[in-house]
Amino acid sequence: MQITRVDIQNFLTIGEASLRLDERGLVLISGENRDDSSCESNGAGKSSLADAIFWCLFNETARGITGDAVVNRRAGKNAQVAISFTVDNVVHTVVRNRKHDSGRNQLFVFRETANISKHSDAETQKLVEQLLGCSKDVFQAAVYSGQEAMPNLPQMTDKYLKLLVEQAAGTEILQRCQAIANDRLHQAGRLHEQAEAALMVERLALEQLEKQLATLTFTRSSWEEERNQEVERLQEEQRVAYEGALEIRAQLADWDGAVISAELKEIDRELNSYKTKLEEKAPLEKAVTDATAEWTTALAYYTQQGERVTDAERALATVSNRVGTNCGECGRKYTAKDIAPARELAEQTLTQARESLARINTQCEACEGKIELATANNEGFKLPDVSTLNARSQELNEQQRNLLRAEASIAAAEDHYKNAASKVEVWLNGENPYDRLITNNQTEQEEARKRIMAAEELLAQTAANLQRHENALELYGPAGVRAHILDTVTPYLNERTAHYLGTLSDGNITATWNTISKTSKGELREKFAITVTNSQGGGSFGSQSGGERRKIRLACALALQDLVSARATRPLRLWIGDEIDDALDPAGLERLMAILEEKARERGTVLVISHNDISDWIREQVMVTKHHGLATVEGSICDDKQKGSEIESAGMVA
Repeated sequence: MQITRVDIQNFLTIGEASLRLDERGLVLISGENRDDSSCESNGAGKSSLADAIFWCLFNETARGITGDAVVNRRAGKNAQVAISFTVDNVVHTVVRNRKHDSGRNQLFVFRETANISKHSDAETQKLVEQLLGCSKDVFQAAVYSGQEAMPNLPQMTDKYLKLLVEQAAGTEILQRCQAIANDRLHQAGRLHEQAEAALMVERLALEQLEKQLATLTFTRSSWEEERNQEVERLQEEQRVAYEGALEIRAQLADWDGAVISAELKEIDRELNSYKTKLEEKAPLEKAVTDATAEWTTALAYYTQQGERVTDAERALATVSNRVGTNCGECGRKYTAKDIAPARELAEQTLTQARESLARINTQCEACEGKIELATANNEGFKLPDVSTLNARSQELNEQQRNLLRAEASIAAAEDHYKNAASKVEVWLNGENPYDRLITNNQTEQEEARKRIMAAEELLAQTAANLQRHENALELYGPAGVRAHILDTVTPYLNERTAHYLGTLSDGNITATWNTISKTSKGELREKFAITVTNSQGGGSFGSQSGGERRKIRLACALALQDLVSARATRPLRLWIGDEIDDALDPAGLERLMAILEEKARERGTVLVISHNDISDWIREQVMVTKHHGLATVEGSICDDKQKGSEIESAGMVA
């Protein structure tokens, strides 16, 4: 993927800049700070160019600057960065705004000229990373290398070095696979235990059926003796149920359910009318509540605006006191000539605050009128008294419940009579029920034996499934496929690290990546470390000189970036090195230039940000000059003729 263009407006120290980054080779970005005589290039805004790219893509700089802090202090607003890049030969443009008049604080993405932004910045950010083919961490590891951003890999703990290498190698998915395999193994174990328990339950059920059959055989012989006694008892139940029903019917002679229902309907009609009036009153009460809430909000805003007027009056009254004090932005002392513009600005601020306070006061008075009107309407709406209707309704409902209970008692007595008669019929004409129970028991035993066979088969299946998941967990564990991938990654990291260290130190220093080690029991386990030796010096990273440690960190970081780039979904044709030449002697700088030339051939465009004079090594150059708090950008990759075209076209979205 090729980043072709970057347009910057009011970002950090930069006022406006347009950069062409397609296949520009090796480019030096230098700086001149005319605002601070104690500095030459520091503070000029060189790193702001790299920060603009990083912020546009990920909403923060590599140094962690976010929010309104990215807006140029002199401009105070309208910060915007637009980056154009090609994806599958199609031009896409990402535009990020901060305190912008039209773009506000929003993020936009265009395909050619079509706006393809999502409904929220969070969703649009996911689209940006999808188009880039990498996340912020991968971008920072593969594209951006800086003095503050470069990780100190040789001195990292096992935990953090492991995290970086696995992210670079793409083995996080295997860790997730291991977690999934572990969960599935536990699930398979539970299923196997459930199958064992189910088989035991079925065997116990068969044993219970066999005992039940012996009991049924014994009780079958006594059933005939009980027949006559049971028939006599059931016939007595019939008689009692019949007489009970007759007695309850006599009690219902004076009750008329139709009359009760008719009167209840009339009461319900009247109560429903009351409910309608109650619903009509609800909006009137709500109007009072809403008007009160609106007045409360307006009053709070009035208080806030009053404080603003007070602050503006105080600022106007003390503006003359600034003579002789230092400016908070540029550090220059105020003179009497500077006071007139400051006073004019303070007077404008006070006028605006007073006008706003007057508008809010009018709004408060209007809200008070709304409250009075809503309160009068609500208090004027009266509801009828329904206590008598409710009392009569309760009385009729109780009568109706008594009627229903009596009718239910009659129905129960009739059901009891019919049930007893049916049982008498069964006893007199039916066959011995234990014959069927014994037959059913024998059938159930056959079914139980079939279920036992099925449970045994399921147990065998769950055992095989459990073994498969144990194998899967072993596959995705540290000694499985992840170890194989790391065995492939480690030689690559060592080869690339040796390549860079060979260039930087004549091969005297070696840094070896290790990702797997053996325990005293011979078991493989993950242990991430970088071992450093020097044939002409110390045998550890800490024993090297400052310049040697700088070279080792740089070589390890470059090797890790090569790994990320090699495995990225869409390798980026850009690399940024921010002050990576710091603390290197002239010989080290010359060797670093050879590596950067190699990077330029690999990536197409390499931006080197430096405060050292290395212009003899780099033909393409850019100068960032800071004057009066604003940096200008000039050089071979700048495009003044088309400056801001992407930004202006992106402004159409707002």
